[in-house]
Amino acid sequence: MAGTCINVIKLIGLGSLGLLTTQLNYEFFNIIPNVINNITNNISTTTTTTTNNNYNSNSSTNKSLFTIKNQIINSRIVQGILNLISTASFITAYNYSSVTEKHPYLIYASIPASLIYLIYHNYQIEEKLLQKSAKSNTTTNTTNDIKPIKSKTQKLSDSVDDFVHLSESGDTTPELTNSESEDQPTTTNKTKEELEIDQEIENTLLQKEINIDLKKIENGYKVGSIISGASFLIATIGLIGDFYLL
Repeated sequence: MAGTCINVIKLIGLGSLGLLTTQLNYEFFNIIPNVINNITNNISTTTTTTTNNNYNSNSSTNKSLFTIKNQIINSRIVQGILNLISTASFITAYNYSSVTEKHPYLIYASIPASLIYLIYHNYQIEEKLLQKSAKSNTTTNTTNDIKPIKSKTQKLSDSVDDFVHLSESGDTTPELTNSESEDQPTTTNKTKEELEIDQEIENTLLQKEINIDLKKIENGYKVGSIISGASFLIATIGLIGDFYLL
């Protein structure tokens, strides 16, 4: 009876390793490439749009970061749970096996090698993306508060109109206010359109930087899936030996 329970525990550990390998392969072959394609399409679209559509690029960038953030969190949860189950299962099986059945493959399969590699390689890059996601939310709130700013030419034109109106009515020439006199230097304030163009350039650069980080994460999942697959193969060979050769 005890041997049957131990074998079930071993199978649970083997199944967890299989699911982990499948999840990492799914991230590598499907999830990350789709996110990269979406960001690439956003870059291609925003480079051909007019300034009236600049906030669409900002919205698409924030949407991409929100998707990436959710994907990172979900992946970490799934990877952590599967690694915990496989490690606990093989260690338990090793501890409760008889001396003759304490095979080394149980120790090898219990090591969360793929998780260790992902923490070393991917987590630092993922933290950068999470910080960018938080920063983008702050930037969006600030951008939404931008109001049209009059340029020097517009303000001078308004002053001329006031002068003509008062002259026709017989009033004296109005004096420039302090705020108007301060606008007389040669520097001009940026218009709303210029600010939107600057924002679009920042969004495009940010999207390209995110693309580079995602490529690194994609490579990390590739290596992680190979490591997890190797552990799965070792556990499979060990279990076949337990069930059919011993």
